[in-house]
Amino acid sequence: MTRNEKKILKTAINTVTHHNKNIWWELKREIFDHGFQPHYYWQSEFENIAHRVINKLSDADKQLLFAEWKNAKPPRTVKSDEEILNAYTQLIIEEVVSRASVAANRTENW
Repeated sequence: MTRNEKKILKTAINTVTHHNKNIWWELKREIFDHGFQPHYYWQSEFENIAHRVINKLSDADKQLLFAEWKNAKPPRTVKSDEEILNAYTQLIIEEVVSRASVAANRTENW
């Protein structure tokens, strides 16, 4: 995710990350206990909220994201607007997992 994409999606990422404290703790614990995994069980709990948050973005933000996607270097596969939004949903999930990983390593009292 580029710096501009993160800037556009900052509020969306924060909303997804903090929508449920219990699920957040479960994801952190899973990462702490099992280390790197290609997919964590608890990350799927964030997918519905990420999809809803992406779809609720303003039209202006969506247009900015479409432009970022289409102008990315190296070029990304050209997709329909709906496919681009779905791709951004997955990028939000990746960012949530990344943040949870950092938080898991900082957590002292489980």
